[in-house]
Formats: sequence, structure tokens, C-alpha cells
Amino acid sequence: MRFFSFFQKMIRPFYFSQDIPSQKNKSISLHTFFGWESISVDQTIQSGTYLYGLFRSVIKMFPKQTRAKQILVLGLGAGTCLRVIHKRFPDAHIVAVEYDEVMIQLTRGFFLKRHSYDWLEIKQGDVIDVLPLLNQSFDLIFVDLFCGSSVSPAVSRPEFLRQIHRLLSWDGYLIVNFYLEEASLSGKIEQVFSSHMKKRYGTNKIGFFRHYGKGRVGEVLPNGFFDKEQSRQYLASHTSRAKRTRLREGQNILGLQSLVGSISWERYVGDQAPDLSSGPQIRIIQWQPLTKHHVRGWIPVPRFLSSVYKKGIAIIDEELYWNKWSSQAKRQRSQFLRNSHFICESVDLETFKRAYHDSKALDWFTRTAFLRVITFHVLARPTNVNLWVIKNKNQEARIVAGLVTVDFHDISQSVHMCSFIHKEAKSESLGVPLIDQWYKHCLEHGIRFANFGILRQDSDPHAWQGYTNFKRQFHLQEICYPPLLFRIIFPSKR
Repeated sequence: MRFFSFFQKMIRPFYFSQDIPSQKNKSISLHTFFGWESISVDQTIQSGTYLYGLFRSVIKMFPKQTRAKQILVLGLGAGTCLRVIHKRFPDAHIVAVEYDEVMIQLTRGFFLKRHSYDWLEIKQGDVIDVLPLLNQSFDLIFVDLFCGSSVSPAVSRPEFLRQIHRLLSWDGYLIVNFYLEEASLSGKIEQVFSSHMKKRYGTNKIGFFRHYGKGRVGEVLPNGFFDKEQSRQYLASHTSRAKRTRLREGQNILGLQSLVGSISWERYVGDQAPDLSSGPQIRIIQWQPLTKHHVRGWIPVPRFLSSVYKKGIAIIDEELYWNKWSSQAKRQRSQFLRNSHFICESVDLETFKRAYHDSKALDWFTRTAFLRVITFHVLARPTNVNLWVIKNKNQEARIVAGLVTVDFHDISQSVHMCSFIHKEAKSESLGVPLIDQWYKHCLEHGIRFANFGILRQDSDPHAWQGYTNFKRQFHLQEICYPPLLFRIIFPSKR
């Protein structure tokens, strides 16, 4: 006992412990050891070195290009997370919500005492009461809500999740600290948000969530969406101009079949598996699912032999469609509507070809390849092809930009084929007015989906990033396709 008392006296200058009364938390303890402070509630750590490491590991999981201007933190936990978040996003404004005023006092008195916090706004109150009063959108939302050692019951309430869905920006991330309760909470959150990643740190499990439509393989597709290769009009265009290619129709699935001697090459797109019955030929079947992957009996095509696509789809179901666009896109649309020297109009194929080659966009071979595809669709269904250009009236109506889209009315979809802008006109931001013309056309003809085509992924060329950034201004649903599958069916033995 004497030795224990002596040991306590020796470490007293370096270790300090204090119980702090709180009406909303049962027992708050402040511990200081060699200058490091930590907070525990009901013997569960709420702030300190462990939590600092946890949030630091979470921050590292964000892509390097992640930018955040507005951040919402639910559950202050005496402020450990704030220092980590502020260090990663120094220009962000952080709004923190905490229901215990004692925790707020500890945050200001201990964990932020050596920092200016003009970047921080603390709101005291229950999250259920505070969230409806917030009107701005947030790029990141951290949920670290606890009642003692248990996750707050509010996290799983439908009204809480609805408010989070309203406040999270379209490109934002929701981060939830499950602690030990992932099994009971994750499913409820996934009814509203798409789970993109799970991470374990010590005894804590962290979930990363985004809005549905942000490019996770296997997500539920937008209601009524079909790939263009599920369009009978699209497939019929290919069968009408190829003698050995024909339409193959199965139960709830369409495909193309090309006969080469004793081999039948077939391709299908959709979640319905193709018919696998044997026939007189060797059947080599390609199947591109939309949400399914790891299908038993099918062989995934290696990545170096096929592309795993991510496509951007805009849903056009509002007359004021531009309200969902980025602020930059909305500004450029308004500027074009006020201008007096540019005009957007339709042209014929030959006029578009000349203007496209004159633009020197891409190289000659790529331009020629695009024009062959456009010509193919014009010959197959001329009324479904839209060729728009922007002319500069100050330069004798010279064409300075253009866009081609193809409509497939049976799936209510219009597909982006190619576009160009002259180098001298790029400062005029003419891409947005062409997209605006496309949206108007879709609304007038009752077309619900505008297909922007492929979006860049990490494995794609960096040259694609500029096009992808431009497309993402228009509030796209991003659909990430599973790997392509194939299977060989041999003729049955008689």
C-alpha cells in the first residue's frame, strides 16, 4: 500500500483525472497524461489519442481529389475529430452539433484552447431538432452520435435519415461510426444510402455511404432505365445492315447473334441471364450484366481484355432541369441565353462533317471513326439523329461547336455520340448551351434519360478526366457495370 501511495504521488504531476457532472451524460471523466487529454463517458472513450487515430485513418480513405467547403459533424465528442478534419480540409466551414453543453465547454476549454476556431460553428441541441433548421448542403457529414457506450437510437430513425439525405450534397460522403453495432444499423442506413466502403479501426467499425447513383457496382438502377443495347431499335439498326447478324430474342432479353461458319457469336446486355440451350453451332456467349456479378457458371473476362464501364445518366423529369446543375453550369447557361452573337441550330450530316473536321478536335482517325458511327445511325434511322451546332454570327455564321445525339424512343433514352468546340471558342463555354439544347429536345419528345456515355475511372487515361468533370456538372446518376461474362455452349451429342 505504501508503494502504491508513493507511486501515485510520483505520477501526480503528469497524470490528472477529474469527474465532471453532466445532466445529459451519466458520468464524464477528464484524464490528462503527460499533456494529452482524453474524455470518457461511462468508461467509453469519447475523445483522445485513440479517437484522433481513428479519424485520421478515416480521413485517409477519401480520394485525393476530394474537396469540401461545408462539413457537418454530428456528435462533438469534445472536439478530437475537429482538429483532424480541419487539418485535411483547412478551407472548409464546419458545423458541429452537440446536445451536451458540458461537452461543448470541454471542447473550447481543452481541445481547441490553442487554436482559433473561426472556421467552426457549434450548435447545441438534439440532432432531431437541429437538422430541420439547417438549409445548406454539406460535402461531408460525420455521424459520431453516442449515448454512453451505445450508438444513439436517433441514427436509425427514418426522420433522421431523411434529413441527412436532404443535407448531403450530391457528390458528398456520409461517414458513420458504428462502434460495435454495424450489424443492426448498416441495413437501415442502406435503405436510404449506398454503402461504398467499410473500415475497421481497433474496436470501431466505420461505414462510408453516398447517395444511390454514385457508381457502385451492383446498385439498384434508376426506375425504368435500360442500356441502349437493350433497345430493339438499336439492335434492329445493326441487323438491317449486316447479312450474318440477326436479332436473338429470349425470355425478357434481347441480343445479337453473328454466324461465322459453325460458330455462333452472341452478345446480351441486361440482368436476365441468356438462354443456354445447345444448338447446331458452337455458341460463344458474351453477357454484360447491369447489376449482377460473380454469377455461377459464367467466366469473368479479364480486365486487360475488356473494359468495366461507368456511364453517366441524367434523369430529365422536371421542366426546370437546370436547377440540379452545378453553379458553374447554371451561370454559363444564363450567359449564353443573354448573348447576341451565338446561335444554336440543327444542320444536316454533311454540314456537321465539314465543321467537325475543321475543328481539328482529336486526331483525324478518331474523328473519322466517330463520323462512321454517326453516318451508320443516320442511314438506319435518320429521324432519330440530332445534329446541333453553334454558329458565331460575328464570323459570318461560322460553326464553332457541335453535338450529336441519337434517340431510342422504345427505352426513352437519348445517347450522346460526339461533340466538339473550336479552340478559339473554348473560352466562350459553349458546351453547356449544347447540353441545354439536348435537354430541351428530350423534354419536348418525352425522353426521360440522357446518356452521357463513359465516365473516367482510375484505370482509364488521364486525358478523359476533363470530359468527365464537364459531364458531372449535370447531376448524373453514375452506373458502374460489373465485369463482362462469357460462356461456351457446345452442340449436343446425338
